[in-house]
Amino acid sequence: MPEAGIALRRWSGLGWLAALLLSLAWLSSALLRVEESLPRWPAPSAAQGGRLAAHELLARVLAERPGRTVRSMTVWQAPAYPVRIELAAAGPPSRNELVDVDPRSGRALAPSAPRRFFGALQSLQQGLTGSLPGRLALAVAGLVVAVVCATAWRRAHGRGLAWRGGLLLVTAAVLLQLAVVATALDGHAALVAPASRPDAIPSSLDDAWSQFEDAVASNYGRATLHLPLRPDAPLRFDFSEPGAVPGALGRVEIDPRRGEAVTLLHHADLPWLQRWRGNASAWQDGSAFGLPGLVLMSLAAVLMPGFAWGLRRVAAPAQQPEPAVAADGEPPMLVAYASQSGTAENLAQRSAAALRSGGVPALVKDLAELTPRLLRQSRRALFVVATTGSGEPPDHARAFVRRMQAGSQALDLRYGLLALGDRRYEHFCGFGRSVGDWLQRSGAAPLFAPIDVDCGDPVALGQWQSRVRALCGAANDSLAWHEPGFARWRLAARRCLNPGSAGLASFHVELEAVDGADAVWQAGDIAEIRFSDTVREYSIASIPPDGAIHLLVRQTRRDDGSLGIGSGWLTERLAEGEELALRIRSNAGFHAPPDARPLLLIGNGTGLAGLRAHLRARVRAGQHRNWLIFGERNRAHDYYHRNEIEAWLADGRLERLDLAFSRDPPRRVYVQHRLHAAAETLRAWLAEGAAIYVCGSSVGMAPEVEAVLSEVIGADALDTLVAEGRYRRDVY
Repeated sequence: MPEAGIALRRWSGLGWLAALLLSLAWLSSALLRVEESLPRWPAPSAAQGGRLAAHELLARVLAERPGRTVRSMTVWQAPAYPVRIELAAAGPPSRNELVDVDPRSGRALAPSAPRRFFGALQSLQQGLTGSLPGRLALAVAGLVVAVVCATAWRRAHGRGLAWRGGLLLVTAAVLLQLAVVATALDGHAALVAPASRPDAIPSSLDDAWSQFEDAVASNYGRATLHLPLRPDAPLRFDFSEPGAVPGALGRVEIDPRRGEAVTLLHHADLPWLQRWRGNASAWQDGSAFGLPGLVLMSLAAVLMPGFAWGLRRVAAPAQQPEPAVAADGEPPMLVAYASQSGTAENLAQRSAAALRSGGVPALVKDLAELTPRLLRQSRRALFVVATTGSGEPPDHARAFVRRMQAGSQALDLRYGLLALGDRRYEHFCGFGRSVGDWLQRSGAAPLFAPIDVDCGDPVALGQWQSRVRALCGAANDSLAWHEPGFARWRLAARRCLNPGSAGLASFHVELEAVDGADAVWQAGDIAEIRFSDTVREYSIASIPPDGAIHLLVRQTRRDDGSLGIGSGWLTERLAEGEELALRIRSNAGFHAPPDARPLLLIGNGTGLAGLRAHLRARVRAGQHRNWLIFGERNRAHDYYHRNEIEAWLADGRLERLDLAFSRDPPRRVYVQHRLHAAAETLRAWLAEGAAIYVCGSSVGMAPEVEAVLSEVIGADALDTLVAEGRYRRDVY
């Protein structure tokens, strides 16, 4: 796995733990806020008389709990409700104890099951928000989750509205949490100040309570008295006002020496910073914004671990399933493929289907998915391996190539190899043959001689089918598979795109189905056209709503000056209205991204065909984050589909266009030079989740573009793009 992916996975794993910690803090605070609003039952003896005076009540509580100190006392206006006392032992604030007492007798009431539950939540809250270690832990957790949110936003392109809305909610909640914790840490000194001693309960406490009720005209829902930390400090009462949102507390301070209120501030009158600090828990759980805020913050607490875990799963490498075992205990036959344009994958799937039809279990894997463990466990395997360019591996086989380069393995394996290539290129079937060499160095033995296929040679493919049938014990054609048939199409239109060009003529060709049936394909697919006993492949330059298959065909000429078979037929010999045999082959490796992420399209010459199909599909879908880098010889003659491209650019459906015409003065410029010059923009687009699609020549353009990408973002990052399906090529 690329180092970038490993780092992302570690961060996201830590982010999930941090998100879980924040969720516990938020949800416990929200539940405690709900508990405050629940109806309270009168104490059992409340009907027998009024409640004790505050001084006497606290004295009785402390007499039953020696060694404890009183931090606060909360009283509800209704005299029958129990009084809640917060007691502290020697030690950190997280060891505080909440006790409900009978307001008449001062005896502790046996906690009910709900009270025990909420008491446990209160202890959790004190540990997380009432101690310096807890607040530091929340601060670190908030920073980690903020990093996770930033990473998630970078991957948000193409996500649905609900996903983006959830992430926005989580991000806002995390930022609010960081602000609350920062404020709490700034004011932490009060938490560690010495608590009052039992004998330090002011004797004037009862008078102070009367002064408080006079100051607020007994108009409060509940009031909490905080005992002074110094003998000369005023007594502070925080009180809730009827109709105010939860946590919106006013404040009264009583000077015990003078017996009068020195401060009376309703919540709305408090300075902003005091409102923030005094109401930190209400900001944390969202109740400061009323019931909607409480609900939204609770929803964020539920969603946040899910976002962090989802990012961890995206960063994690694909888990390899255990290979199924046949009835006789033999592992299934492994069918592995390395495919660039989809042909090898298609043959691998057909081979596996034939094996299964013959009673042989088969497991199909991309070469990139093969692990050393899976190879060691396999006893028989078929490899269908394509070669691109001049002996190069398909893009997704890069990880396997690195494993081959690292050395051989000890394999107890027998294998068959089908190598696909094109004899017109140097190192025919080069990669397939290198895979075979590596397998033999690793101790694997061939089931039969390797089979090389030149441009889909039907004779060689027939030999492969015979070998597959033999593995099933079938000597006849009962397990043979057949390629999809060719359909009747006709030439509907044709025009030269580069009259006067110094290069070979290029044509726009339109083909229509003869039977009028709706043909199905998508951007990235291939048109296979049969000319006599030869099949040629062409990138489709249109989408089904266009009503026809569009091709971009450049003429080729032999040494004697005559036209090539395919290009000559399509550009000259075939008359409009005449028929040809065509079938569509899916090319999943060059299909569009599954979302609306930004798309960078790079190509030269007739490679514009595959890129044009993607542009037409995205324009139709309203996806306008498109960047095209295209190169040819001369702007005046070789700017294919110029009017269409510039119309997209003018109305914003193509966000950026970079052109490279190599024969125009003052110097030769190619697409790789345009890409290198736009390095900063490239990095920015990739940071936003962009995908890169390259279509065109495998000699020159494609490797040069890849070299620029490796230089600008690094080889490991490029490997990550390949693994994520964000770097795809259709090169020839």
